[in-house]
Parts: sequence; C-alpha cells; structure tokens
Amino acid sequence: MKKLVTAVMSCAVAFAACAGMSVSAEKADTYSAWLVGTIGGNQIWEKADAQVTSITGNGSYTVNWKLDQGSDSVSCLILKTDINLYDYAPEDVTAEKLLDESSAKIVIDSVSVDGAPISYKMSDGAFTVDDDGSTIRVNLMNEWGQKVNIYDVPAKTNIAESISVSFTVSGLDQDAGKDDSKGDDTKQDNTKTDNTKKDDTKTDNTKKDDTKKDAAKTGDAGVGLALAGLTIAGAAAFVSKKRN
Repeated sequence: MKKLVTAVMSCAVAFAACAGMSVSAEKADTYSAWLVGTIGGNQIWEKADAQVTSITGNGSYTVNWKLDQGSDSVSCLILKTDINLYDYAPEDVTAEKLLDESSAKIVIDSVSVDGAPISYKMSDGAFTVDDDGSTIRVNLMNEWGQKVNIYDVPAKTNIAESISVSFTVSGLDQDAGKDDSKGDDTKQDNTKTDNTKKDDTKTDNTKKDDTKKDAAKTGDAGVGLALAGLTIAGAAAFVSKKRN
C-alpha cells in the first residue's frame, strides 16, 4: 500500500512539473535588454542594478550604462536579454544547434562612449547563449568566454560618464511598433478628409464671389448706359431749343 501511495505521489509531482513547464514555455509579449560587466570600479551583474531597455519586437534599440565613476579600462562588457531562443526554434532542437536553428537573432550595430561612436566590429562567436542555456546574450568584451574570448570593445577604453550599445533584433513574431504605425495611418486619412471638406468650402465661396463680381460688373455697365442715354437726350434738347 505504501509503495502504491509513493508511486501516485511521484506521478503527481511529475505532472505538476510538466504543467509548469508548459506554462513557462509561452512566448512573452515584450523582452528586456541590459548591460552587465566590469568597467574600472563600476560593476553590474544583476538586471535589477542595470538600465533596462524594453524590446517589443523586431527592430533597433539602444541600451545604456551610466557609470558611477570614470574609467580607463573595460574588463568585461556583455549585452544580456531574456529572449528565449527555444521559443523560436524547432521543438526537437538540440542545445548544440540552438543558436543556428533559432530564428531569434541580435546584431550589434554600434557602440558609443560618452555620446561619441567608437570603432567597433562584431566578432564571430560574440552572439551566444547565456549561462542559463536558453536566453540570448552578446559578448562585447569577455576574457572568460566559454568557447572563445571576445575583445570587440578594447580593454583600454576611456569612459568618463557612459557607454551605450545599439543593436538590432530579428526573428521574433512581430515588428516593434506595428500597431502604432496603423494608428498613425488612420490619423493621416482623417486629416485628408478634413482638408477635402475645406477645399470644397473654398470652391463654393469662390463661385459666390465670382457671381457677386459679375453682378457688380453688370450693374456698372447698366449705370454707364443710363448716363450715356441721358447725355444724348440732353444734347438733343439743347440743339432743338437752339434751332427754335
């Protein structure tokens, strides 16, 4: 009897674990990106201590690190995200092929120090899987890489106040700001409709103005003819009196 109860409890625990995995496997609507590492006396290793940038879909983003104190060296610099590579890969993908078969990708576009771009080129192997075995990370300067060391940001880099990394995300299910773009298009259509109405009103007013002008011209011609008639009649009467 005890063996039966133990077996049932084990199955229940396994079922609960599987249920939890299925829930956690759902794709997120938004993701996050942040910088960690060691720059002189500045250290950040936890997301809670970093400046976080939200990722809402495929597109370009920038993440910043404002230093507490200036430095002339970079010991480690890593772009971390919570984008799960498995969410964008075939169900039967292996850990060895995860980077290649997942559609989710990140490419570093540029690096700026104190607001000015520095020379940067992303190396092969910089794009990799984080220590959790599932999320995207990009090494910019890492001498302790699991497979390869990365020195894309030189160790001898002077940073007075801040460093920022611009990057492009691709391979997700939707583009960033897709709904916002639709909203802007709708506003533009409404503006065009209002302009058309205003143009029609102007056209009507022009016609009315032209009618008034025509009437004024006709009236002036009539007055002129009347005056000419009176002048001729007066001249005739004067001649008639002179003859008499």
